[in-house]
Amino acid sequence: MCFNFARTLDFLRLSCEQKVVDRQHESRYFSRRDALKLAAVGSATLYGIGAFLRPASAQVLKADAYQAPTVPWLPQHDPDLSQRAMQLADQQQQHQYNFTYFPPLPLVDKVPPADQFTLPWQQLANAIETERRSNTTQAGQARTIANLDDYAALFPVIPLPQISKTFQEDSVFARMRVAGPNPLVIEHVMALDNRFPVTNEHYQSAMGEVDSLAVAGQEGRLYLADYAIFDGAANGSYAAGQKYLYAPLALFAVPRPNQRLRSLVPVAIQCGQKPGPDNPIFTPKNGTNWLLAKTIVQIADANFHELVIHLGSIHLFIEPLVIATQRQLAARHPLGILLRPHFEGTLATNFRAVFELINPGGPVDRLLGTTLYSSLAFAVEGVRSYPFNDSMLPDTLKRRGVDDRNLLPDSELQNWLSELLSVNGGRMVGIGQDGRIQTQAYLIEATTLILFTASAQHAAIGTPQGSLMTYAPAFPLAGYSPAPVSNQGATESDYLRLLPPWLQAQGQLSTLYLLGTVDYTRLGRYQSGYFSDERVRPKLERFQARLERIEAVIGRRNQTRPAYEFLLPSQIPQTIQW
Repeated sequence: MCFNFARTLDFLRLSCEQKVVDRQHESRYFSRRDALKLAAVGSATLYGIGAFLRPASAQVLKADAYQAPTVPWLPQHDPDLSQRAMQLADQQQQHQYNFTYFPPLPLVDKVPPADQFTLPWQQLANAIETERRSNTTQAGQARTIANLDDYAALFPVIPLPQISKTFQEDSVFARMRVAGPNPLVIEHVMALDNRFPVTNEHYQSAMGEVDSLAVAGQEGRLYLADYAIFDGAANGSYAAGQKYLYAPLALFAVPRPNQRLRSLVPVAIQCGQKPGPDNPIFTPKNGTNWLLAKTIVQIADANFHELVIHLGSIHLFIEPLVIATQRQLAARHPLGILLRPHFEGTLATNFRAVFELINPGGPVDRLLGTTLYSSLAFAVEGVRSYPFNDSMLPDTLKRRGVDDRNLLPDSELQNWLSELLSVNGGRMVGIGQDGRIQTQAYLIEATTLILFTASAQHAAIGTPQGSLMTYAPAFPLAGYSPAPVSNQGATESDYLRLLPPWLQAQGQLSTLYLLGTVDYTRLGRYQSGYFSDERVRPKLERFQARLERIEAVIGRRNQTRPAYEFLLPSQIPQTIQW
């Protein structure tokens, strides 16, 4: 679901008008930043985050020393350019790029005091860490997995996810393609290529003889989940042996219009990209072998979710936007005023991820299917394959010919874009209009994408980690046996050998519960008085009212379908947290 943030951005047009704002309305840009309360990966004691905590009395920006106003001023209209220049110079000094932490992508070299974790965040993180430690202790010593009930024993304190009771159902497997942690892989197709030679017999074994593969294609009812990105990926290892990552293809279909139930249905799975005798096609008629094939799709989906989408297309995609905003947009720039609440915690989060999540021997190395080196490469691909302009709303290109000369004199805005494109800066792909921001329409659409990624998109991807992905059999982060070479004869023992052993499942639970549980801010809720320009208030109130109506609509729909709550507006943080 993509919220139309453009409705809330009308004030950008107002702030671009050539108006002289009465100086009596000026106030401190930030009196105190209370909203840096991002999700944790541990407590101060366990992970040593003390170095990242800033004193409660710390000022957000040194610009506070001269009480920068929240009233928006474009640089060409600002009556005090010397103060503005001083603040920008200080921000540029604090926010330096580093291209060695996660080459070739940019990260902040050091997390400035304004972007470090706060005491409220630590308190919230410690509460989750206490719960996690208690859960691990009460679960007892590692044991050999003899049946699925043993996985339930990993949850003596943390609630056992409801999906543990339903994950083997085909309807749930299909629903996870659109309502699970990763709804971004499945695509509509008219036909299949020669990598995936599904026959009409395969199709009808799942959909019945009243339908056919050809008709479904003609009527636009076929959908494909293709994990070709993992073809040829190196298999990882862990303390006790080998891990596996697969590159499956999975076909889904919607029943014909005259059917009573028209939910997505899984049709066929192939566990690798190259068809052949040792890479058969599986259908729901294949019993336990079908369960193994579905699990292999879940493994690929979990790795795509964590590496390509969550880490790459969200966290690392947003990082240069945060740095460039701090370096090139003054505290009183209208775009900076809008963006900064949605960037709180992002730099500290990503900095910690580099040293505590994707480090050698860290959770990504230990738990995901491929090697650490390959995991990092997939994350880089997630950024590189997400061109900014191509990711905006569909009508963006139609607006690119509209010129708005009022934006052209904004030197800070153009410097912001130049830095995002620079090889010595953000190194972003496909952003801007021929190296500039030429139109107001483009600025609104670009800002919409940034806000959407930092809030709703991250909520849809990140929150399910804590409530779905903690149960390893439903979303294994790696396989522990090779893909089956036959669509017949598999046993329950074969299935259990594919799933994570006890310690690996426990590591997945502990890591993802932290990453998906702690949140703090709420979409559309800003610090009281944050927008001092009175022209913003009615637009913000309309946006908040719209979110309440959306919440009510989702609530009504959830009464007649399996509930989907990850994008309830009241559950969406407005900044990137773990």
